[in-house]
Amino acid sequence: MMEFMKKMPIFKQPKRAFAFTTCGIYSGNSLRIFVKKSLTKNLVICGYSVYKAPATDGALILPAVSFMYNYEKKIALKIKLDIDKIRQIIESKSAKFKYPRFKLYTILNFPNKVLGKAYKHDIQLLKEYCKNCNRCINNCIRDCWKQGEIYPEYNNRNCEFCFRCVHHCPSEAIIISAKTRKKPKLNEKFYNDLQEDIINKYESID
Repeated sequence: MMEFMKKMPIFKQPKRAFAFTTCGIYSGNSLRIFVKKSLTKNLVICGYSVYKAPATDGALILPAVSFMYNYEKKIALKIKLDIDKIRQIIESKSAKFKYPRFKLYTILNFPNKVLGKAYKHDIQLLKEYCKNCNRCINNCIRDCWKQGEIYPEYNNRNCEFCFRCVHHCPSEAIIISAKTRKKPKLNEKFYNDLQEDIINKYESID
């Protein structure tokens, strides 16, 4: 997020905007940090929203619970209401800056955050299943996967453990542990099916 903000230009005139983020179990203060940083770019956030979404890490690591694989129940209605808010921001000349409140529970999560950064998941490649499609190499934004002599090779030095490589491997050759290989993966088909379901619910709203 901060890398994205760093690349964003500083606008000559203030620009009004609506900000949103997705989260797994909780969003923490990420949106608050983004909104605060946006001011340095002359970007005035006049509305914001948080959508609870499938948890890419929890879906693999934690016991299989339905909410780990779904958006929040009223996501279609929430999107519709947010679109109405965006229209109001566009049409209004008096839309004011809005700032998310500080989430106190993030203080309790601090030890977990520190330990989480120190812990390195043991991502492995099962060579007997690897098809050398190079999706892990092409889709890793941190260049943790490189082409080896025969199979892709993984280095966790820059890994943020987004688990994109695990979820998007078509042959389930990349795992965290043997137990995670056959867990449901959050891949293109998974999100396409969810998207279709949300669109259908959105269109049915009066």
